[in-house]
Amino acid sequence: MQPKLKQQKMGNPILLLLFIIFFPFPSHGQKLCHPSDVRALLKIKAALNNPSAMSSWNGTTDCCTLYAILYCDPTTNRVNNLIINNDPRIDGRTIPSAISQLNYLTSIIIFHTGLVGSIPPSFANLKYLQELYLYGNRLSGPIPEFLSRMQSLTTLRLIDNGFSGTIPASLSDLRNLSYLTLHSNKLTGTIPDSFGNFSTQLQVLELEDNRLSGEVPRSLGNLDSLTEIHLQNNEFTGDASFLFGTNKSAGEIYLGNNAFEFNFSDVGIPSGLWGLDISRNKIFGSIPEGLATLTGLVVLNVSDNDLCGEIPQAGKLQTFNNSAYRKNKCLCGNPLPPCPKS
Repeated sequence: MQPKLKQQKMGNPILLLLFIIFFPFPSHGQKLCHPSDVRALLKIKAALNNPSAMSSWNGTTDCCTLYAILYCDPTTNRVNNLIINNDPRIDGRTIPSAISQLNYLTSIIIFHTGLVGSIPPSFANLKYLQELYLYGNRLSGPIPEFLSRMQSLTTLRLIDNGFSGTIPASLSDLRNLSYLTLHSNKLTGTIPDSFGNFSTQLQVLELEDNRLSGEVPRSLGNLDSLTEIHLQNNEFTGDASFLFGTNKSAGEIYLGNNAFEFNFSDVGIPSGLWGLDISRNKIFGSIPEGLATLTGLVVLNVSDNDLCGEIPQAGKLQTFNNSAYRKNKCLCGNPLPPCPKS
């Protein structure tokens, strides 16, 4: 059973878009859009080849009525949320640097577009930006070092693009970061050892579906606050047992389709774990009894490893079919065939 979680997470910008469309902030006749924001938006409109969401806007009416693409904060009269989504007119264009002239932005969401190129360096000037969400575009090049200067960031999601090269170690300087999601790109190299220096704010680390390799730094074992660890579909090797522990907050640990090699017998199982995938590795030992104590376990795959011994006959472990356990060295017991009698 493979985890099916990305669709749930990818709905976030769409839900925000629908909320803005159907529940816009009323302007009560007041012109909320600041003149400097008007100038910036006109530059953005031109750079994006007059996208449909802005095609009827000419700068003379209140830009805060462009509910489908932005939201204005009535306390500052400034644009603070910008959304750019699919429009054939913008295919092949680059992210407009004029976005950085919207000085009060707290959120940028760009998803399912044909935008190419890299993240503009001028984004580093957005001192209030908390969320940068670039999903399902055609962006490429390295993840820029300047992102580490954007100290207000709480969410950095660079998903399903063509970003390549190594992960900047300096990202761990983002002391307010809670969500770091870099999956489905072409990233190579190792996870920086500095990632163990993230603050306890960091809850989600998603690096799956890249070309990352080497051993996972032991420093990641210091991040007891992580609730989601997604490293599947890379080329990692060595020990990852330190990602487990009874003191951990992890609800999801997905390590499938790598070359991890460690003893699974005695790892501590987080009490809140509900999703576990260690399939297609070189993990040995037996299934820990701690898995049988979990009442909320809904995703489990330990197949294609070197596990042995009897599957604990308790808890929810027998609610999963044999595909969750098959292709191990000598694993046995329901739902697999019975263990040989001694």
